Amino acid sequence: MIDNLEIKIATINDLPQIQQLAKQVMSDCYRSYLGDKMVDWFIESGGIDEELAANLENCSILCNKQEGIGFSLIQQHTIQLIMVATHFQRKGYGSLLLNHCESILSKQKYHTIQVETFRNNTQATSFFKKNGWEIIYESEKDIFGFVRVLLEKQIHQLTPPS
Repeated sequence: MIDNLEIKIATINDLPQIQQLAKQVMSDCYRSYLGDKMVDWFIESGGIDEELAANLENCSILCNKQEGIGFSLIQQHTIQLIMVATHFQRKGYGSLLLNHCESILSKQKYHTIQVETFRNNTQATSFFKKNGWEIIYESEKDIFGFVRVLLEKQIHQLTPPS
């Protein structure tokens, strides 16, 4: 069901929907590798709301009719966040958003793009690897015991049609 989809630059009107989506995905998907306490703390701290509000101009939202089902946040050559509502995962929507991000970054003349996740986030690392990304770095455990993974992809510049 990839018909009737639109990916657009997020506006202030989209912000509440994106914030709610982020908190829902974090609650549903991050607990398995971050734990309940860390996820609850981060959601309740308002950190994700603040980050999204501060960087809204770099967000894209994937809509199915008027419903936001996913979003991405890009900063320079890095995909900071890419999230799809849990009940829409594993249906190709994440790949659509990822291709959208890669296209934007290619148009901005980046040749190498990056994304960071946690080693225990096997769903994300598998997703990126399936889409041509390579792990280039794994950190030591941080003070919370997490290992961060940096993935990278070489992209080709898109040439405008003549």
